[in-house]
Amino acid sequence: KQWYQRRVRVLKKVDRPTLARAKKLGNTDTLDIPFFDRIVIVALKRQENKDELVPFVSYSFPKVTGKDTSPFLPLFCFPDAKRITEGQSVLTSTYSFVLTEVTGDKLYGYCRRVRSRVKESALPQVYCVVSKLGSLELYNVLLDKLAELHAVSEVAVHGFLSATISLPIPAPGCRVRAKHLNHKTGRLEDVEIERPLDGARLEHVELNKLFQWFTIKQITELFSSVLHERRILISCSHHHLAKLSSCVSSLATLIYPLKWECIYIPILPRQMIEAVTAPTPYL
Repeated sequence: KQWYQRRVRVLKKVDRPTLARAKKLGNTDTLDIPFFDRIVIVALKRQENKDELVPFVSYSFPKVTGKDTSPFLPLFCFPDAKRITEGQSVLTSTYSFVLTEVTGDKLYGYCRRVRSRVKESALPQVYCVVSKLGSLELYNVLLDKLAELHAVSEVAVHGFLSATISLPIPAPGCRVRAKHLNHKTGRLEDVEIERPLDGARLEHVELNKLFQWFTIKQITELFSSVLHERRILISCSHHHLAKLSSCVSSLATLIYPLKWECIYIPILPRQMIEAVTAPTPYL
């Protein structure tokens, strides 16, 4: 526990220039980057002539014109699609994944699984925020609001997305506000979204989850394996996707100031399991 606390203090000290700049500029400072690339709703449907459920994008905001640059996005939103059955209870969960494009750029996906609004359907849906910025706490606020409006109406969700798409990304420690119509009261309300002061390396990780799931001895062995660039595979039940994505991202962060440059897939869909046979190091 003492080692963990010292490690967190060290990680928080490395970005002092960034933190000082954010405090000096105040809470109106923003970065000239779109708040998100897009938000998609991924649903499940039964495959023709097969007793299997397959994920598909039922809604995208803004709409994708031309060829989709992330055709595997639905699989990462529902990596456990083959284990889901109709009538199964839907547990609300939040998890994340990372897609690496051909150019080497990373796209972060932040998912919130909810129950379908259609009463006849007992299948879950996933709201996924796709962004070039890795910031779990920032987008959790957005997902919380989307989950709340999901229970109200589809119109409420679309209205909120229209209000937030034009927002810039706030600098660390700063916040942005969007005006949103409350469909219950009929009045405009301010939705405040704040970015944490933790710095770029800690924004998309939850170190406490790593220490809750593994013992100190296991973490030490994993830490050593990452430094030696070995093939590291962590598996779990499909009910613990949130823990899995948190632990993998935290493990990659522990080696700072070094950086994991090999294959990095926090969540691997079951349909892409052949990737574990790769001869190169992966996490």
